[in-house]
Amino acid sequence: MLAFAYSRSEMVHDALVVLAKMKDLSFQPSILTCNSLLYNLRCTDHLWNVYDEIKSSGIPPSEFTNSIFIDGLCRQSRLQDAVSFIQETEGKEFGPSIVSFNTLMSGFCKMGFVDVAKSFFCMMLKCGLRPDAYSYNILIHGLCIAGSLEEALEFTIDMERHGVEPDVVTYNILAKGFRLLGLMSGAWKVIEKMLLKGVNPDVVTYTILICGHCQMGNIEEGFKLREEMLSRGFELSIISYSVLLSSFCKSGQIDEAMKLLYEMEGFGLKPDLITYSILIRGLCKVGEIQRAIQLYKEMCLKRIFPNSFSHGAILSGLCQKGMISQARMYFDTLTKSDLTEDIVLYNIMIDRYAKIGNIGKAVQLYKQIIEKGITPSIVTFNSLIYGFCKNRKLDEARGLSDTIKMHGLVPSVVTYTTLMNAYCEVGNLQGMLKLYQEMEAKALEPTCITYTVLIKGLCKKQRLQESVQLLEDMYAKGLAPDQITYNTIIQCFCQAQNMRSISIT
Repeated sequence: MLAFAYSRSEMVHDALVVLAKMKDLSFQPSILTCNSLLYNLRCTDHLWNVYDEIKSSGIPPSEFTNSIFIDGLCRQSRLQDAVSFIQETEGKEFGPSIVSFNTLMSGFCKMGFVDVAKSFFCMMLKCGLRPDAYSYNILIHGLCIAGSLEEALEFTIDMERHGVEPDVVTYNILAKGFRLLGLMSGAWKVIEKMLLKGVNPDVVTYTILICGHCQMGNIEEGFKLREEMLSRGFELSIISYSVLLSSFCKSGQIDEAMKLLYEMEGFGLKPDLITYSILIRGLCKVGEIQRAIQLYKEMCLKRIFPNSFSHGAILSGLCQKGMISQARMYFDTLTKSDLTEDIVLYNIMIDRYAKIGNIGKAVQLYKQIIEKGITPSIVTFNSLIYGFCKNRKLDEARGLSDTIKMHGLVPSVVTYTTLMNAYCEVGNLQGMLKLYQEMEAKALEPTCITYTVLIKGLCKKQRLQESVQLLEDMYAKGLAPDQITYNTIIQCFCQAQNMRSISIT
């Protein structure tokens, strides 16, 4: 009783001490106690010790013992050991059960090996075991996650053919599968079939549909579903609210988002870090910095400690509003509290200093990063390169390419495009083209901005045919030229008084 009580209370080490004492006194623990210990030790190396103790002590295992052990092996990603164990126990009194096979299939599906899971489904049938709804749901879920919706639907038909009725979990899995592929019409067809079968949707069903519509940008439909949920007596989960909040914030409907926050609290749901972070970022995005800071303080009072996402949202908001001195004060406060070990926060400040041309402050922060032992990212260097280019310090900007490599980083398309634009501005066409060739040699795909810079550089040197060829290359690669691209090349033709010889379509 003592060992069992310790085990159920997850006081595992105490339970193990009691078992050791029992062994010294030649007392045999019950299989119920051993199973409870196995369950609580599923994710630890002690799993083997307890199972070996069961075997060596001659304690008769129950039908759950093997299933718990297999579950533990799967949770520890020791799938091969789990397979070997199933093979060893086949044909014995407590051989593989439906639960054991379900556990094994679930383990393989979670690792992405759906085909292997299907082979165990077949083995289950060969062992004379009849798969249950849980067996089918595991495979249907695995196939949906892998994007094999057609095969998942076939399994559902097979399920019904063998007299196993799909339950609400089955339909939710299928609906989620369609949602993941952005096929909300397919998700609704699943719901229609579900209703025809007399299966009522639950909170999970509504959450899947709300998430799907909001991610597709159809917030009105998501909001209607939320009202339907409430009218049917369901309470929205924090996930549903977070998705709706995020959609309102993305569309700039901050007041609606704030109303949802108060509604959440009214229903007794406590907003978490994700909820507050979404709202803080949304407020900063529309420039309502003071409200964001107020919400930040409210979060801290509730002992929900902000992360770099929340700090970054406020810092970005202050920078975008041009409140650089306030942003720096906020940043320095975080530094003194040792909260800026995250490179993202440094990148925000460095980028803003670079954009306003204050390369001295940007470099100062970069040195601070190095002194603190924080690893800079390619974003850090791209911002510094932009700052040096803006100040016409091309040698320093180009020199950062070597520093990038020293940190084990690889220059990105943004790195090359920024440098190419700087060379273009000073009329160094050869330097610009050399960078482009270097970028191509590294198999980096140029963007629309890259092509626009190249076209601008060629146009400055009156190389019209080559600039038009680049435009055609963009079309061939599926890149759509923007307004700046067209304006650049049209302006060039106008300056050359060449209005008819070349048409741009």
